[in-house]
Amino acid sequence: SQGQDFWIAFPGNYSGSPSLPLYITGSTNTSGTVSIPGLAFTQNFTVTAGAITTVNLPAGADISTVDAVVNLGVHITALADIAVYGFSVISYTTDAFLAFPTDAIGMDYTLLTYKNVDIVNGTQFAFVAAEPGTTNVTITPSVTTGVHTAGVPYIVTLTQGQAYMLRNTGSTPNDLTGT
Repeated sequence: SQGQDFWIAFPGNYSGSPSLPLYITGSTNTSGTVSIPGLAFTQNFTVTAGAITTVNLPAGADISTVDAVVNLGVHITALADIAVYGFSVISYTTDAFLAFPTDAIGMDYTLLTYKNVDIVNGTQFAFVAAEPGTTNVTITPSVTTGVHTAGVPYIVTLTQGQAYMLRNTGSTPNDLTGT
């Protein structure tokens, strides 16, 4: 989970505009940059070995558009290995994740998500293109979501830094697990 180059995305927080802190830490002193090219956002940071540095991202980095490619990828680089944790903070719906560096990501994923429970329905996922050039992602949804039929693959094409989110708001037991 440690590296020097990360591309991440913030899947939309279902209930509003969140605060989006990144927590960055490392075992050695280092410095780096967080940027969101699609928002013209750049912030430099420094990390003291063993301490946590917080970088607050603009709320606009939260992906609110469903089933569309958006320019909301977040790029984090550092001069030495770091670990990055992302948070999407709103009362009662705070989400968190551990980011993986680009040299640790693979090409095949199967999702594990929360199922819809008829209180707040929003089983979802998001991803960002980390490589230069064009990235084609084949998605086979486990349940029919919007215009995408369960079990029928479709392709999303992105360029580096672009992100995509799919959200299913159907009633119980809709769940994107297995996508």
